[in-house]
Amino acid sequence: MEAPVFNADGECTLNADDIEIHMRACDKRLKMMAYLSEDTDVPQHVLVQMLHENHTAKNHFTFIRVALGQPAVVSCIALEELDATELKLFLAEFKEIVRAWKPKFTPASQRQCERKMKRDGICHSQDSSKAKLELH
Repeated sequence: MEAPVFNADGECTLNADDIEIHMRACDKRLKMMAYLSEDTDVPQHVLVQMLHENHTAKNHFTFIRVALGQPAVVSCIALEELDATELKLFLAEFKEIVRAWKPKFTPASQRQCERKMKRDGICHSQDSSKAKLELH
């Protein structure tokens, strides 16, 4: 992985393996964001998972929908005393989170979830989002 090169505005886009990470240094913090899908139509059960994860992650990683609606994961780390080793570890953890979540936004994941619900006799409704959450 190449070393990040920031522009005059403190921004950088890093292509790490198959993941594009947008970084911005501001307010003594390094902020990171990666899109999980280009599709703005996020399945309800995945939105529920994102909210649940935000609650349990204690804001270490936050799952959001950006202004145009795409799902993304964001995080930040203090710049003070941040060295190359810490940055590498933080980027590795960030990439791991992105890799774990990207497949949840594929049509195949949605179909698999719906087939499992059908086999289990769960009909699709607003109340089924909790059941879908347990399937992922």
